[in-house]
Amino acid sequence: MPAFNLERLSVLLADRAAIFQQIRVLRDRRDDLTDEYNEFIEEMRGSTGSRRSHLHRKAQNAHEAKMAIRPQEKALQGRLEAKEKEIVDFIAAMWAASELLLGAERQHDLLRKGVDDLGARLSALETRVGALTDAIGALRSGQAGQAGAVKAIGTRIDRLAGEVANARVTFRAVEGTVAQITNAVEPTVERRGWNPDFQPVSEPCSRAIPEAELDALPERVTVLLFASHVPKETTVDVAEEAREIEMKINDATLAAYVRLKAWQATRPLDLMPMFNRHKPYMVHFSGHGQPGALIMTGGPDRPEPVPTDLLVRMFKASADHLRVAFFNVCDSEEQAVAAARLLDVVIGMRGRLPDTMARMFAARVYSSLAFGESMRKAFEQGLLEVEKFPEARVVPQLYHRPGVDPHKVVLVRPRQRD
Repeated sequence: MPAFNLERLSVLLADRAAIFQQIRVLRDRRDDLTDEYNEFIEEMRGSTGSRRSHLHRKAQNAHEAKMAIRPQEKALQGRLEAKEKEIVDFIAAMWAASELLLGAERQHDLLRKGVDDLGARLSALETRVGALTDAIGALRSGQAGQAGAVKAIGTRIDRLAGEVANARVTFRAVEGTVAQITNAVEPTVERRGWNPDFQPVSEPCSRAIPEAELDALPERVTVLLFASHVPKETTVDVAEEAREIEMKINDATLAAYVRLKAWQATRPLDLMPMFNRHKPYMVHFSGHGQPGALIMTGGPDRPEPVPTDLLVRMFKASADHLRVAFFNVCDSEEQAVAAARLLDVVIGMRGRLPDTMARMFAARVYSSLAFGESMRKAFEQGLLEVEKFPEARVVPQLYHRPGVDPHKVVLVRPRQRD
């Protein structure tokens, strides 16, 4: 979705206005029936016999018609609230996307337009050159006295051919620039996965973290844990997961430097306000997922998917302080790969994982991080918990941007160096 999709927003606002107008018509009709009912009741007081019976039937009919309107009005009110929430979510997504995406999108769009314009120019020039070439052929087959005209046209063709050559050079340059920007916006992601059928591969890597990177760490890091219970789905004990993570952090030597904030029944609208308020260094998602979306808590008794692109735009809007994400969610590989194009290190899951295994894996990772270990080492220690479930075929994955060494990304500053 573009950063500013005003056409879509206009459609949403028009839909809301149409629903509101229907509600207004029903309310006006309900008020009219109320007035009719009151008038019939008032007139009945001075009437007798058949006239009174007739007025009574009229009043009863008005009352029944009024009562029939109420469920219609209630249904429309529910549609109105759902549409207003959709508008709020859409505006929030556009707002999150606009600030950091707009610059790259503008560059890409302008360059793409340049490519299209140059392509059109080349086509026009080639058409003109082709027409002149045909004209020369016709003249050469005609009278010898037309030699001067043939020479003049040949000169024009040479000039146009030069223009075509120059245009092609510019065309290639712009295409190259577009490709560079596209690669900058969507860099490749490196993965360090795990599979129980293979032995881990040792990697040559320096474990020494530069002083500048350690000094850049906040004195106390904030980790936001967003848990969501999905009705009618297999129960994931998100409350127990949060409790175990907090307990493992508190047992670690550097617990005082980690602040864990957990939310149960997280809704999509909770995310950006929490990002803005707490400025997390790391975010954690617990619950359910599906290809292309995280599943969060929606309205009463219903789940609400959060598309991967919306989640990534939220991450981009928090890029100045957010560095790590942990998707302890089934089928979260797509979200992890997308997030790793922005953040330093991301953990995700390929496949579906048992609830107990997910909790133990996450608790071990956070315990290691709170002891001052790196993301890479914490991930490897978490895999020791996964190996206790040989029947599980889920594959935890560690992703990071090229140039980022997960051995050098830590959650807290090792205090033994002070």
